[in-house]
Amino acid sequence: MKNELFLTLPAIAVAALLLALIAATARKQSGPSLYLLPLGLAVAFGLWTGFAIATEGLFGFWNEHVRNAWSNQIWLDLLLAFGLCWALMLPKMRLAGMNPWPWLLLLLCTGSFGLLLATSRYLFLVRQPENRKDPSI
Repeated sequence: MKNELFLTLPAIAVAALLLALIAATARKQSGPSLYLLPLGLAVAFGLWTGFAIATEGLFGFWNEHVRNAWSNQIWLDLLLAFGLCWALMLPKMRLAGMNPWPWLLLLLCTGSFGLLLATSRYLFLVRQPENRKDPSI
């Protein structure tokens, strides 16, 4: 059962991502409750991360990233994606009045989970009338 899940979850995840990317690209404007999407993803990802920690240990991810050249490539790809997301989010977070330091610490400790929560908080804040400073939203 577990092996089937491990084989099918990546395909399900990429299909869901493609649908979400296409839907987001097709929309002209974001809705007022857009912050719920990254929040929901953070909850789902947090649950899966809890399962991974419970079954593989807290640092089980490290063995996966030092196994071979592809493992190293995936690790480097994740680091580049986090760095790019942070560079794009940082000015927006500051504009919305968010202190970036706690969010950076959360991202460094939890990866995508922290980034999803920071994004959700940002999207929530910019929908507030007093924070309508970002013309891109």
